[in-house]
This record gives sequence, C-alpha cells and structure tokens, in this order.
Amino acid sequence: MNKQTSLRRAFFRIVSVPLVICSLLIWSAGMAYIYTEVDEVYDATLAQYAREIDHLTKQGIFSVDENLGDDPAAKPQHKYERKIMFRIFENGKMVARSSFIDGLENAPLAPGYYDRKIDGKRWRIFVLASSETGHIVEVGNRYGIRYEMMRQLILCLLVPAILFLVAAMYLVWWGAARSLKQLVAISSQVDTRDVNDMTPIVDATIPQEVQPLLSALNRLFARVSDSFRREKEFTDNAAHELRTPLAAIKTQAQVIEKSETFTVEGQAGFANLLGAIDRAASMVDSLLAFSRVQSDKSEHAPVDLSALVKRETDELMRFTSWQGRRLATDIAPANIVSGSAQGLSILVRNIIVNALKFTPDNGEVKVSLSSDPRGTVLRVTDTGPGISDTMKDKVFERFFKGQKSVSSGSGLGLAIVKSIADMHGAEIALSDNQPTGLVFEVRFKS
Repeated sequence: MNKQTSLRRAFFRIVSVPLVICSLLIWSAGMAYIYTEVDEVYDATLAQYAREIDHLTKQGIFSVDENLGDDPAAKPQHKYERKIMFRIFENGKMVARSSFIDGLENAPLAPGYYDRKIDGKRWRIFVLASSETGHIVEVGNRYGIRYEMMRQLILCLLVPAILFLVAAMYLVWWGAARSLKQLVAISSQVDTRDVNDMTPIVDATIPQEVQPLLSALNRLFARVSDSFRREKEFTDNAAHELRTPLAAIKTQAQVIEKSETFTVEGQAGFANLLGAIDRAASMVDSLLAFSRVQSDKSEHAPVDLSALVKRETDELMRFTSWQGRRLATDIAPANIVSGSAQGLSILVRNIIVNALKFTPDNGEVKVSLSSDPRGTVLRVTDTGPGISDTMKDKVFERFFKGQKSVSSGSGLGLAIVKSIADMHGAEIALSDNQPTGLVFEVRFKS
C-alpha cells in the first residue's frame, strides 16, 4: 500500500533540509573563524606583553633584580591570574619569573612561539630577545583561557542560530499551511457541491500557481456536464422513441391473440411475447423516470409526506387486491419534509412496488410513516425472501436484479430511489424482517 504523501510535509522538507545544512555550514565556518581569530588575538597580546615588560626594564622603571614574580602566599585577585606567566633572563640567567611556574627548564627558549605542557596543562609561550637590553622575556598563557573565550563566543553564535532555525522552521511550516489554504478552500467548494452542480469555480483570490489546477477542474466539470447532458438526452429521446412502437407492438399482438386460434405452444409463446413487451415498456418508463429525476433542478418546498404516502398507497391498493397481496398502512398525519413532490412520489411508489413484487401471494406489505427527534421515517416492511447482507449494497446499482426468478422489472427502481434520497439528504437503511422479508427504511432529517 502506498503511503499517502503530504504537500505540506514535502514543502517543509524541501525548504528545511537545505536551511539546516546551510545553517550548519555557516556555524562550522563561524567556529573555524573564531578559533583562528582568538588564537591570533591572544598571540598578538603575548607579543605586546613581552615588549611592554622589556620596555619597562629598559626605561629603568623597575630593576630586574627586584622580585617581579607573584607572591605564592598572596590570594589570587582573578581566576585567570595563575593562567598567565612570564620569565625574564639576563645573560642566560633567570632573574625574574612567576612563582608558580616550575615545570619549565631553567634555560631560556629561543625567540618565537611555543606550545608547552606545564604541570600537565597546555601553554602558549612567546619569547622575545631584546637587542637593546640583552634580556630574554618569556610570556605565556594557558590554552584554557583561549578555549573558554572560544566557548563563550561560540555560545553567543549558537544560541541565536538555534533560535533563528527554530523560528525559520515554524515560519516554513506555517507558510506552507497558509500557501495550501487555497487548495483546501477549493477542495471544500468541490466537496460541498450538489451532485448536479457543474458550474465553474470562480475565485479572484486564487494564486496564479493554483490557477492551472482550478482551470483543469473547471474543464473537467464542463466535460462531465456535457457527458451527463448527452446521456440524459439520449435516455430521454430513446425512451420517448420506444414508447410508441412498444405500445403498437403490444396492441397488434393482443389483436392477433384474440383473432387467431393457437396451439398450447403458440399460446405460451404469445404469453412470453406479451411479457417481454411489458418488461420493455417498464424499462422505458423507468428510464424516463430516472431521466426526469436527474434533470429535476426545482427548488425544494415543504411537502406533506403523510398525504403523499396515503395517496400512493390508495392508488396501489387496486393492484394489490388483484394480485392477492395485502397492503397495510400506519401513516402518522402532518409529517412535513422539504423536497420535490414529484421526486418523493416516485421514491414512495418504487419502494412499495418493489416490496409488492417480491412478496408472495397472500403475503403482506406494511407501510408506516412516523417521526422522532432525528427526523421523519418512512418504513416499508414485506414478507418476501429478503436480501442477503452481501446484496444489500448492490441493489441500488442500475440494472441490478437480485432475484432471477422475478421476470418483470427493469433494475432501475431502487437506483432511482437512491438518487432521489440523495437529492433530499435522506438516509436509506436495509434490515431483515422476522421471520422473513425485508425492512426498507428512509429517514428524512429534521
């Protein structure tokens, strides 16, 4: 099974992945730059300190014979105090130094920069050889000072970078949702449309990137509308054209049947012929009804469903008495629904006729109409063979016949019922009647 994709997530990935990569590259370049610059600044500071110490000795501001080292007993005034050192050599002899530096050799180093370990700690040392005073001045600081400075600078760079990245991610996610809002609006318009509404979608606020999709949808609506129109025209025209010759054929067949004497086989053949003509006529009538229902665009109005159901059952009473089937009614008065009176009449008649058709002789069909807080319910119960659970959804398909033993019928009756129910926002439910039969329920929402 293919996993459903999301445009929002896809857009988020397309934008956020390069954004994260660029941020990491910029941050890495910033770290390298900070590392280089901090080293250069501290190295320059060491050189400056060495020259200042040499200058002080040259000017006689202090004598190298004095104790220039720090007092081991004195309390440090700063946490970095013991991370900075100096040594002064005169004629190869150390004449002054920081008191806590014991890990270096007593001999002076050659001029330049050095990395040394003192008491297990890494130090950066600069050595200055003065040609004027003859002194060799060594100054240094621990790498820990540099690392701490680097950490502070990197933290100052990292925190805003993370905040920026989080804000950018949120803006990308929010922007993707806002950009796709128009697609959601179009989907909502299409989803809430009436099944027969094929008018173009017009929205001046649609972005130009979405306009091709909107144009494609409108072209599709136009093609589907044209296809429906041609299908309805064909069905309507074909049904109208077939009614007259079918009526003529049936009349001629009946005249021949009365005017001629046939054998038993001939009479059976004529009976089959008349039955086929009746089925064809029923098919034509159903096609005409289906075409009228689909093309009915009249505004819905209040309809007294109780009076409508009573009128339809009264007309069918004559048919049921002739067929030997009982038609019982339990119709609550004054049930008003909003809809098309013509469409509702076809719906009621088709449900009852379908129940009568599958009910055996001496069987009973009960028609009831009632209301509850959820709406008005039309319920038709028969004592026929019923419908299996696997067939309950298929009976609403066009030209579907559940019982092959029933020769009459077009297979369109319940398809027409479903179409009319959908037009009225009604719900259809099929259930089993006990001990046999079917309960056909149509609920009109209040």
